[in-house]
Amino acid sequence: MPTAAETIRQFQALLQAAQETPPDTAEGIELLAAGTDLIATYGAVDLAYLLASEKQIRLAELFHSGSHRLIAAVGANRSGKSWFCARMCLAKWMMDDAQDKSVVWCISPTYRKSQLGAQ
Repeated sequence: MPTAAETIRQFQALLQAAQETPPDTAEGIELLAAGTDLIATYGAVDLAYLLASEKQIRLAELFHSGSHRLIAAVGANRSGKSWFCARMCLAKWMMDDAQDKSVVWCISPTYRKSQLGAQ
């Protein structure tokens, strides 16, 4: 069974090859099918890792190592901060490490935003 890092690299290679190949060719269809099959075997947290940038993966590893008290995800609008924080850190921590009766706070800038769901 491949390691998580090997699976991520495999997916990234498939994605890059698919982006460089016309989708209406036999090769393009095969690449898209292979990528779809790979994604179908994973949940939302795993999928976040498959689609993550190297920087997001490094930050998630730091978060889960417990070696830092604070990790900041800073970037422009739509740069992947919410994806990184929610799936790669919080959801993974809740699945793998949270203890019974752990408390998680999701803070929103306004009440209206909080009603729309955590980012």
